Amino acid sequence: MKLTLCGDFHITEKKPESRRDDYFQSSLQKLQYIICTSIKEKSSIILQPGDFFDRPSVPYSLTSTIISFLRKSPITWYVVAGQHDLKFRNKGNTALDVLVAGEIVKNSERTVLSESVFLYSVSYNESIPEIITEGFNILMIHKMIVEEKIWEGQVEYEWANTILRRTKYDLIISGDNHKSFFVEHKGRHLLNCGSLMRSSRDQIDHKPCFVIYDTKRRNYEICYIPVKPASEVFDMTRIEVEKERDEKLMAFVDGLIE
Repeated sequence: MKLTLCGDFHITEKKPESRRDDYFQSSLQKLQYIICTSIKEKSSIILQPGDFFDRPSVPYSLTSTIISFLRKSPITWYVVAGQHDLKFRNKGNTALDVLVAGEIVKNSERTVLSESVFLYSVSYNESIPEIITEGFNILMIHKMIVEEKIWEGQVEYEWANTILRRTKYDLIISGDNHKSFFVEHKGRHLLNCGSLMRSSRDQIDHKPCFVIYDTKRRNYEICYIPVKPASEVFDMTRIEVEKERDEKLMAFVDGLIE
């Protein structure tokens, strides 16, 4: 079977300070592209590894729009909860819970996707379960997994190769890391698509993407989502001011250390 694998969405009605376009509408357009491509590629399931929303509570109008939007598509959605989907790091009474309760998206610890394909879902801060099914086993997890450190002093993470070696899952779909990377180990894959949106200046060169995965052939295709040039959606003047300010601050700190 074919599956559509995504990264963090962080859906919000709030426009980041660095953006100057209609950020929410831009999010919907990207979701529409994912859905249309999935239908074209005959993928009837979308897997989203957490941080569906940017925060646990969002306006009713935004939740209503998302519900109407997803109901129009023939795609079945499976999600896990990222830390941004949780209230005080706990499940319950959140925007994502509304989608689950209304069966707009599904969130189960273990799901039979087909006779031979099984999905294990792990939300933020949950333990990875042991595999108890025979067939093609998928782990969808919200955890900071990296191919390389995001910044030099980063400490809370797990290496992609390490988690592939210590588990026996045929496919791991990870969320939380907003950078895209794709790792293979002995025919098994860990795929991290990164963030759907470019929300800050350090993501100007980020290429939003998703993956169409074929469980029979055990291969995948990276699908890049069309985006407008950074100059059209980012406030470049503001970004240059912020960059200059940060450079001066770093120079000041370096001077104190010396």
